[in-house]
Amino acid sequence: MSVKVTPPGLNLGNDYAIVIPRLDLWNGFVIQTVSYVKAMEHTRRPLGILVQRFLSSMHCYDAGRTLPILHAAGLTTAQLAVLEFAREPQKVSTVATYLGLSRPATSQLVDKLVRGGLIRRVEGSVDRRQRNVILSAKGKALVARIEAAKAARFDASLAVLAPAVAARFESILAEVVDALSGTGTPFPPSQSRSQKR
Repeated sequence: MSVKVTPPGLNLGNDYAIVIPRLDLWNGFVIQTVSYVKAMEHTRRPLGILVQRFLSSMHCYDAGRTLPILHAAGLTTAQLAVLEFAREPQKVSTVATYLGLSRPATSQLVDKLVRGGLIRRVEGSVDRRQRNVILSAKGKALVARIEAAKAARFDASLAVLAPAVAARFESILAEVVDALSGTGTPFPPSQSRSQKR
């Protein structure tokens, strides 16, 4: 009995396939193909997966630095994102776009942070009817504590790197940060284009 197969990852069309004359050879072929695919997964790791694994590794070194601060303040991830974004006056609609949330959901987040004294509403500099949000003194102090805890976590985790690896990482990371900052906007490219219209 022969089996006609196309190995995974090879787009040869319907006219091309590998003919395997015996079933026992088919089993060997499958094992080799699976081994090949697994080997390729290790050699071609997508950047997004590497970044995610990097961030997960960072959490191992938190040692109670960041999460207790967030827990004590009763902050969610979305609320922390608002605090980090509201260092300068921001319209609620701009915050909503930045978070990728609806305006009503963002307004609820903002209201909670205002009640907690972490941000405050201010008049717009151009249009006094426009209400913006910005960090309060209490919010600035909290964000500074969280940033210091995050920095300590990163320092502790990166201290295990060999000096040559640490130097390469610092150089590449600085280049990436410069490239990301060079867009002049905190929004992904698709969002920033739509905002300009």
